[in-house]
Amino acid sequence: MSASTTSKRQRAIYSEMLRDARDGLIDGIVVYSIDRLTRRITELTSFLEEQKEHGFAFTTTEGEDTSTANGRMILTIKGAVAQQETERMSERVNSSLLHRREKGKPHAGGPRVFGFEPGSNQSQKTPGDVARMWNEAGARTPGTQTVWTIQKVKRVYRSERVGGIVTYKGRTSATASIRTR
Repeated sequence: MSASTTSKRQRAIYSEMLRDARDGLIDGIVVYSIDRLTRRITELTSFLEEQKEHGFAFTTTEGEDTSTANGRMILTIKGAVAQQETERMSERVNSSLLHRREKGKPHAGGPRVFGFEPGSNQSQKTPGDVARMWNEAGARTPGTQTVWTIQKVKRVYRSERVGGIVTYKGRTSATASIRTR
């Protein structure tokens, strides 16, 4: 599970590992690099406090020593750099996606079955009209290859990735209408 600062998922294995270390079920934790453990400075600080309080061993293959103030400082600086890099990468990706959408280009990653196209009149149709039109054209839903229903069309309209909607720095951007080919 990603240690990224942008990931919203709970890291169950990380939590279990930390709990096992606190409970003495494991003697220590070894990571390749601090950014493999976490890329969140607050999570790193909490981890180091847990490690100090519960006394389990911790090291990286890069040799940081958490038993000294200097070692903890270096580890914290590396953690801050890892967080900054993740946030900077996220900013670059979001900026690129926003520029693509503003130019009317589709999402750059992965297969794209449906998307938005300026000037199409389909945005003025009801979801039922669109479902009938797609079914008559022989189009089937991605993955399950089933017929289109009103609910499935609405899901496409609401989908950020497929629908071309993006929120970037508090602004929402979407192109005008949907195409079927």
